[in-house]
Amino acid sequence: MRYCSLASDDSAKLRRPSDQSIPASRIPLLSAVGGSIVTRTASRHAFQKTGRSMVTQDMLVELGQAFADIFGRNEQSGGKL
Repeated sequence: MRYCSLASDDSAKLRRPSDQSIPASRIPLLSAVGGSIVTRTASRHAFQKTGRSMVTQDMLVELGQAFADIFGRNEQSGGKL
């Protein structure tokens, strides 16, 4: 799953078409949306495995996979994901 950017028309007018940077004013919003999407995905994975008996601890083990599902895996970064 990939999600679209939340750029507004106003911020798009201020930047050149070739500029792919994200305005600093958008970072908090994009972070909140990204966190919400990862949390919802982790919840969905945990619910599929445990059903109605799901607790928060069941979700925590699903966060890594949910993050990879949403944002993809970057094998070149050398991270722990």
